[in-house]
Formats: sequence, structure tokens, C-alpha cells
Amino acid sequence: MFIEQTPSDNSQKLKMKRESLGLSPDDVFKKIRIRTRYIEAIENSEFDQLPDPVYTKNFIKTYARFLNIDENPVLQDYDAYLNAHREEQTPPPEPPPETKSFFASFAATKNYWGILLVLIIFISIWLILKQNQSVPEDINTPTAASSVPDTTPPAAPALTDSQAPAIVPAPKTGVTDNPPATTDAKKSVLLITAGQETWLRIKPDNSPPVQLLLKPGEKFESSEEFFNLDIGNAGGIKIQYKGRSIENLGKPGEVIHIRLPQVKQ
Repeated sequence: MFIEQTPSDNSQKLKMKRESLGLSPDDVFKKIRIRTRYIEAIENSEFDQLPDPVYTKNFIKTYARFLNIDENPVLQDYDAYLNAHREEQTPPPEPPPETKSFFASFAATKNYWGILLVLIIFISIWLILKQNQSVPEDINTPTAASSVPDTTPPAAPALTDSQAPAIVPAPKTGVTDNPPATTDAKKSVLLITAGQETWLRIKPDNSPPVQLLLKPGEKFESSEEFFNLDIGNAGGIKIQYKGRSIENLGKPGEVIHIRLPQVKQ
């Protein structure tokens, strides 16, 4: 900014003293090494042509003392210029910017894409918050003990003597005294009942041979299907094979050999 300046009387005194000494600005430059344009600016009070205040004040002091003139009046003129210059350059305070609401700004600029983006963000945040609220706040992490089911069976209630089940002996395989009336299908393939004491040698095809001495009332059962039988008392036993009775084995005391199943001739 250009400021019109009129040389002050104090500055003119410097010029008049220099001229009275018969010195030109170039002569002063050679003596005190201040550029001629700065000498002329000080003499004409053209302070806006001078460098920074620190250098300018030093130039004024050096030049005034070189001419043997008091430098304070010129320094006071320069300080007055600086103060006036600062006031003119200080801009007035700007009014605070007009504040608009977030949505008003978008509406003013018609930024529809921005409004859409904001709506998407709000909806996403709302969905996340809703999902977090649906999860229970206090979720106890199951411990190892609670995650493993208790496999210990409950203790059975105590039974009285009248409630205790009767102990039934397990049925014998092979020779039995009095087998139950009903037998398993596999065990009823061969059933031999002794009416008299009888020696037997029984050889299943898939098992080693067995020798028995059945007493009256004893029985022999087997689930095998193929047998070779040696009987020492044919009239002393009864044989059932696959649910059918085999008749006419022989006379008491007669030794016989039969094959089951019998081969029809």
C-alpha cells in the first residue's frame, strides 16, 4: 500500500547538513557504507523505501552521528510512521462465519449424493447398535465342568426284601437237569433227553467232539446243525432235531451211530 509522505524538518536537517559539508550521497556511501538510495530515503522521510526497522534505525543513527546531528528526532519520526503504518495495515476483524446446520448446508448445495451417503451411514450405525442390543449383556462362559454332561448314573433306590427280584441262575449249555419249557430257536436245533443212563459221543461238524454220560432227567442242547452221534444206549434217550422227534432209535443197551440230518435213502 502506497502512503504519500512529506519530508519532515528533522530529515531535511540531515540533507542540509550533508550539502553544507559538500558531500554527495555517493560520498556518504564511501564513508559509512550505507547505500545512496537509503540515504536519500532517510532525507526525504520515505520510510517505506527502507528495509526492516532493525536495519533502518541503525542506518539513521549511523548517518546522523556521521553528520554530528542528534538522531533522536529522526528516530521519533520513524517510530510515528511505523505506528501509523501498523494501524493502516491491521485489517478489521472479520465477522464470524455464518453457521448452518449440517442438513441445511446439504440442502443449500443440493448435494443429494452426500445426503444419501449420510443416510446410509446412519442406517448402518443403527443396525449395528440394534444387533448389539439383541445380544444378552451377561453371557456366562460355560466352564469345562458344565460343558461335559454328567454320566454318573443316579443311585438306585433301596429295595425291601419283598421288592428284591429273585435270583435266577443262568441256564446251562450242554447238559441240563430241567431246562425251561421254552428254549431259544438256536438252542433247539438238537435236544437229547435221557430216560436212562446213557453214554454219548457228539461230534458237530464245526466243533470238536464231546463225550457225555447223561443220567435220567438230564438233557443236552446244541445250536449246531450237522452232527455225528455215537449212542451207547439207544433205548435210553429221546432225540429232537429241529423240533421233530426221531423215533425208533434202538433197544435199551444197543449201541448205534447216526448222522444228523439223516440222509434219506
